[in-house]
Amino acid sequence: PGDLDGNPRILHDALDMGAYEYRLKACIIVTQPLTQRVCEGAGVTLETTVTGDVIQCQWQKNGVNIPGENHCLLQFDAVAPGDTGFYHCLFATPFNVKSTDTVRLSVIEPLRFEGQTVSFNLCAGEDTSLYVLASGGDSLWYRWYRDEEMIPGRTAPLLSLPGSGNTVSAAYYCTVNNHCGSLASDIVAVTVIPLPEPQLPGDTTITVNDTLILDAGDGYRQYLWSTGSEDQAIQVTGLAPGTYLYHVRVTNDHGCTGYDTTEVTVTKGTYGIPLQQ
Repeated sequence: PGDLDGNPRILHDALDMGAYEYRLKACIIVTQPLTQRVCEGAGVTLETTVTGDVIQCQWQKNGVNIPGENHCLLQFDAVAPGDTGFYHCLFATPFNVKSTDTVRLSVIEPLRFEGQTVSFNLCAGEDTSLYVLASGGDSLWYRWYRDEEMIPGRTAPLLSLPGSGNTVSAAYYCTVNNHCGSLASDIVAVTVIPLPEPQLPGDTTITVNDTLILDAGDGYRQYLWSTGSEDQAIQVTGLAPGTYLYHVRVTNDHGCTGYDTTEVTVTKGTYGIPLQQ
């Protein structure tokens, strides 16, 4: 049987005996919400539009109803990290429930440094490295600077400075960036301490009757000779003829070490007659 316009009276298992059959309109989601990645504190709107007969709509976050959010617009005045999640909107119709696409709202936290290298002294020739530990999202990129000039190619949170690269005293810092901005670290002053240079005499020839004083120079914190002596100077005497190698290691107040070596040749001598060269 049909109504006066010939429309069937049975529709979706419902029977209407009026003069005209009421034709319900199917629910069609016209506009889907969009995935968004935004900075903390920004205003955000998730929006959907629909046509047809809808009894009610309900937004959900991570599968749980959001109280009071029963409109096509889901608005945030200022998003916080806790708003990160998966969202969709449900539409209840006379026949079923339809859902929008599920989209992700990602809130990027502000940049901040959790740790970094502090200023320090470095002995010349030593390898070293600087680091920063930053937070503020999962997409961070870095730039290192030395004395206000960007260091080409250094885009990681760790900056290696090999001793073979003739590192010089300088002020370093790093900038970390995300989609919301940039932040500069504190300045790290790297002071390169020159190595101490003990000045032993050049290679020397003496006779068995001579005494030679080898002096590494004053002003060092520690001395260590190849003989085992820890004095500033040692005495070379009473040796049999031959060639002897002496070396000394000195350490300054910064803990930096330097070395020098000399060769001493001992001859029998001629007792008053000069040695022939």
